[in-house]
Amino acid sequence: MPGYKTHMLVGLLCGAVVLFVASIIFPGKTSGSLVHGLGLGLSPFVAIISDIDIRTSIAFKVWASTFAVAAISFFVTLILASKGAIAFQFSTIHYVIAAFVSVIFLLSIFLKHRGIMHSYGMAALTSLPWSYYSPWLTLYAFIGYSSHIFIDKYWPD
Repeated sequence: MPGYKTHMLVGLLCGAVVLFVASIIFPGKTSGSLVHGLGLGLSPFVAIISDIDIRTSIAFKVWASTFAVAAISFFVTLILASKGAIAFQFSTIHYVIAAFVSVIFLLSIFLKHRGIMHSYGMAALTSLPWSYYSPWLTLYAFIGYSSHIFIDKYWPD
């Protein structure tokens, strides 16, 4: 079974293929583009998300730590903003993203490995929030996530 380094490398290579194809289809519009740079950096990290259902995986450890920090930050900001201590107002998208991430985290604790997290439907669902920023980021995320599923299916044990 491939490890997280293999998944990240394949995710990066798949992201590079997306960038290459985009540069052919849209010549001159991808060089120096922040969105494509972010997408290229995003694809290897999204490629390991489906392993959050393994408590000993790097993905789960990073996910759990990030979730804890984000949840604490979210609630502290919410409390401080409601008391008028800081001038910040959450928009609907903030609540939607927080709810989505919370549900995925809670699901990851109870799911069996290579279950729903290793599906193209979850790849699409996980990639969808990136469309808020750019359809390109959605594509990079989907390709990175899908590379993990593909590698797990066809990698010789």
